[in-house]
Amino acid sequence: MDDASFSAAFRKRAQEVEQQEMERRVEIEKNWQEGRADVKVGAVADDWVRRVILVDDELFVGTATHGIQRYALGGDQPRQVYPVTGDPGRSVPADHLAEFDPETSVTSIAWNGRCLFAGLAGGRVHAWKEDGTLLLDVVVSSSTRPCYVYVHDDTLIAAAGEAVMSWNVDNLEPSEQSEQPLEPRRIEVNGSVHSLAAGFDGSFAIGLDDGTVELRSLERLALLSRHPAAHRFAVSAVLVLPQMQGLVTGDAAGNLVSWRADAATPGEDWERIWQREHRGRVVAISQGGGETIISAALDSSIRAWGLSSGKPLFAIPEHRVWLGSLSISPDYSLMATDGRDNAVYLYRFSS
Repeated sequence: MDDASFSAAFRKRAQEVEQQEMERRVEIEKNWQEGRADVKVGAVADDWVRRVILVDDELFVGTATHGIQRYALGGDQPRQVYPVTGDPGRSVPADHLAEFDPETSVTSIAWNGRCLFAGLAGGRVHAWKEDGTLLLDVVVSSSTRPCYVYVHDDTLIAAAGEAVMSWNVDNLEPSEQSEQPLEPRRIEVNGSVHSLAAGFDGSFAIGLDDGTVELRSLERLALLSRHPAAHRFAVSAVLVLPQMQGLVTGDAAGNLVSWRADAATPGEDWERIWQREHRGRVVAISQGGGETIISAALDSSIRAWGLSSGKPLFAIPEHRVWLGSLSISPDYSLMATDGRDNAVYLYRFSS
């Protein structure tokens, strides 16, 4: 084959691949809009599952007493276990109907490609290197409120009770100049934190027990925007949509609200776009394919809504009252959920 023939064949193959990928994206969007997915068990842990995140072809599964278990998709056994500290026999208040959790129960998980991070029900934050080496074990709040974590590049945010702390992940390991990691930044907010999420560029969002939503800077934890009356009840889940200049918030009574705002918009100028309801505390909000918003709540259901209109699209029932999280792949082809005792379920929206 001469150079011209080779180039022509290469261009043709590239066009075929591009067409196949376009058809795949269209199929995924349609399946989200119509609620069609192949469902199977993705992992079965040896403990109650509390949180799950989907990372490439792996699942990180947070449990009540046995730390975080790392599974390959389709794997029967965890390939790695990240143990947590604390007393699994000591109960602390929880926000689901069982009312209590072991203090070792995982309430939040984050991953930045190099390190794993977790918040625990007893108010602790953990960080591990990928190989399992423990880098951080700190009590963020002594009020035994759940700890939530969020990581952006090399900045770790942890929030529990009224405390919010930040670390530079690169500084978690002692350096040659110092035997101790550098001190974190810490602030107190005017309420107990019930949710923590990615914000607009350079920021993060927190939801408080009095219905307040705040946007704060990653660098100094400074307040950027604050809506003191976003909800009448504790703000239990937040999703920020930078590309839409908006966010979606959920509360402990099951209310779900879509807003038009950004980090520079004063709270009183946030514009309410639509409002919908679950029959229980909203515990997670994410963006699905086909311009959908996906919410999970303690009414044992996961629901899909139109991004712009809030139109109800479909519901997935039969989860348990301790449903805690859902995780969706970047290409929207796969969703992982907990809330079915010790199992993680996978929903595949592509062929």
